[in-house]
This record gives sequence, C-alpha cells and structure tokens, in this order.
Amino acid sequence: MPPGTLIPIGEGIQSPTVVRVCQYNKTDYSDDVCAPGELSTIPLSDKIVTWIHLSGLSDINTIKAIGTSFQIHPLTLEDVLNTNQRPKIEDFDDYLYCVLKIVRSQNDAIQSEQLSLILQKNCLISFQERESDIFENVTRRLAERKGKIRSLGPDYLLYALIDTVVDEYFPVIEKIGIDAEDLEEAVIEQPDPTNMEEIYTMKRDLIHLRKYIWPAREVLLSILRERSDLISEPTMRYFGDVGDHLFQIADVLETYREMVTGLYEIYLSTLSNRMNEVMKVLTIIATIFIPLTFIAGLYGMNFAEMPELTWEYGYPAALLSMVAVAGIMILFFRKKGWI
Repeated sequence: MPPGTLIPIGEGIQSPTVVRVCQYNKTDYSDDVCAPGELSTIPLSDKIVTWIHLSGLSDINTIKAIGTSFQIHPLTLEDVLNTNQRPKIEDFDDYLYCVLKIVRSQNDAIQSEQLSLILQKNCLISFQERESDIFENVTRRLAERKGKIRSLGPDYLLYALIDTVVDEYFPVIEKIGIDAEDLEEAVIEQPDPTNMEEIYTMKRDLIHLRKYIWPAREVLLSILRERSDLISEPTMRYFGDVGDHLFQIADVLETYREMVTGLYEIYLSTLSNRMNEVMKVLTIIATIFIPLTFIAGLYGMNFAEMPELTWEYGYPAALLSMVAVAGIMILFFRKKGWI
C-alpha cells in the first residue's frame, strides 16, 4: 500500500470510536461527545484550550475527519492506526506527535494499549486504542478546577496525560515485585514444576515492559533536549519530573529482571539439592543392605555340611547379626555427618 494509507492494525481496532471534546480556560469548562460531522466546527482560540480525545480506532472516516480539520500529516494518521508502534516522538512543522504505551494490570495479567498524542498550539488530540477510565482523574481535575491545569495551556495537559500513563507503571511493577518475592519463597521451600511456567511468564512480562519503558525514556529525554516552541519553559520542568519517574521505574525493572533470572537458577539449584538428598538417602539404604544381603546369601547356600543350618538358634542369630551390622553402619554414618 502507498505511504499514508489508513488501515487499522492491532488487537484493539474493533473497539467502537467515541470522540469527546473538552474545552476550558480559567473560568469556563465544557465536556461533550462530538459527532464526526461536528469536528470541523469546533472553535479554536488562543483564549481557550481544546482537548479532543478519541477512544477506539475502528472508524476510519472519523480519524480522516480529524486529520483534515487539524492539518495532520497522513503518515501521522497511519502511525495512529498502527497500534504496534514503538514509543516515540516526532516534531512536525506545527505539531508534536508522541506515542506511548498504557500498561495496566487486570485479572492477574498485564494488558497494554497504544496512546497517540498530537500537541498543537491551542489544542491537544489524543487517540486511545480502547475506551477506559485511565484519564478520569485528569477529567475530574479539569471539571473541579483542581491544581494548575485550568490555568495553563495544552502543553501542561500533555504533561498531565503522560504523567498519568507513567503513574500506571508503578502498580504494575510493584505487583511483579510482590509476585517475584512470593515465587522466590515457594521455589526455595517447595519447588514445583508449575514454578518454571510462572518464572517464564514473569520474565516475558518484564521483557514487554522493558520494550515500553525504555523507549518512553527516550521520548522524555527528546522533549527535554529539543525544547519545542509548543512547550513552555515552566511546563518543561514538569516533564523533567516525569523523566525522573521513568528512570526510577527502569532501574526497578532491571532489578526485577535480574531477580527473575536468579529465580530460574535458584529453581534448578533447589531441584538439584533435593535430588542429591534423595540420592544420598537411597545410597545409604543400599549401602546398609549390602552386608545384610551378603549374610542372607551366605546362609542361603544349599551346602549340606554348613553347621549353622542344623543349629537350633541359627535363624535368630542370623537376624541379630543383620540388625547389629545395620545398627553399627547407621552409627558410623551419623558420626561422619552423612545422615
């Protein structure tokens, strides 16, 4: 297909498309669902910030309408619809295009979706792969005029959305850490074949998180390094704080990766130790029975001239000698510390 062809690619492309338009300043606030035909009539002004949030990528015509109304490059729209994008940031002539991955832990599984952000002079457009409540806190702050968000421009709104996405990484990382500690105790105390499957699942989750978090660090570093005219200097400080959070998450992530790798080695070592203990017990038992087998075999021979065969106490004497030999060997093994 030629460059710029709009084709949805990914797992969440069947989600229904919903467009919400939020406009605000210090005194006024509105938040409504917008029909595709009304996108071109949205008033833009230097005195008001416009936030267009689209959830669900199944309606290509709506996405085309947004691209036409806000002069978004076709290649950007193509990347929006390709939900397999790597986190990145691109600086066009009149807007910034940023891609991040939303990661959340649901039903003991890590789920991810793509978030595309387009920052313009007086407008922020966000494309979310599926509808969710992740930005409910931002919406509530706007509606209740909490903090600085109503007093600042769309660049601060961009920061607020990115900060929300980054904050969602912390509970996911924390859950992995708790699961890794519990799994470590289980592997040490009572290793089970299911532990290996849990280790591989946890390792796979950490690899996926690393693919999302490390490029996101580069996004924040690029924002801080390039100093776009669309982001004011006061807001740039907030992006620096988000960057610190991402570096912290990346450090913890690497620690857990090493921990999970160590779990695999602990699992194999514990199994090996348990096998050695089993072999040790079996070896001791076999060693004890060697002289007992000799005694039983000696008196099991069918020679007529063996005096003990006709002795009245021969059978009890043979049994007592076996018990005595076994007892002496057990005491010897215990003295040596082998049992």
